[in-house]
Amino acid sequence: MDMSVSEGDMAGADLAIDLGPDLAPLVCDLGPSGDAGAGGRLYLAGVSTGGTLYAAAFQPSGGWSALGASGSSTLAEVSIIAAGSPAEPLIAARQSDNALLQASFEPCLQGFRPLAAPFAAASTSNRPALAAGNSGADLIFKGGINNDQRLYHSHLGAGGWSAAVAQTSFLTALSPTAIEVAGALHALFTGTDHKLYDGTVSDGASGGAATPVYDVNG
Repeated sequence: MDMSVSEGDMAGADLAIDLGPDLAPLVCDLGPSGDAGAGGRLYLAGVSTGGTLYAAAFQPSGGWSALGASGSSTLAEVSIIAAGSPAEPLIAARQSDNALLQASFEPCLQGFRPLAAPFAAASTSNRPALAAGNSGADLIFKGGINNDQRLYHSHLGAGGWSAAVAQTSFLTALSPTAIEVAGALHALFTGTDHKLYDGTVSDGASGGAATPVYDVNG
């Protein structure tokens, strides 16, 4: 299914893009009061039918503006968040060959840095998930080698991305969602037993613990 984003839908920018089946959700960066006048933005990212990343930002005072397209034409899925201080867009993407890539936005260049692996031989078979917190950004992704069904965690700090840590009990065949709550990183995912799980991520030897919160079988 193609999802077209027209110029009328995004007034204020030339953003007539024929997007493919993956359109990342809007990401809200409005600050603690929700006051967009304090610099808050909404971010949007998607992959075109040709495999190229496009992103845009919305400000109530100026409408939508393009953040530029990536140089790659082999992307399949993408996620976007606002991270850092001041908050700037950060993307994580799955390439068509299952390579896991990431890139941060460079305000001085008004574009994203070149897409690169967060660590050596990074791969995923599904769309990765990003979460932002006070200590940086976090990446949750499903394994991409030999039908690996585990989720993995990598953290972006001052020294760059950490090596991935397997969350051994977080088993899924689908894309995860990541969120930070009260300083704790959570991975929400549908388990291989078809139950919806809330996993508290840990970088311990076997990862964190997951609790079923809903059985999709009823």
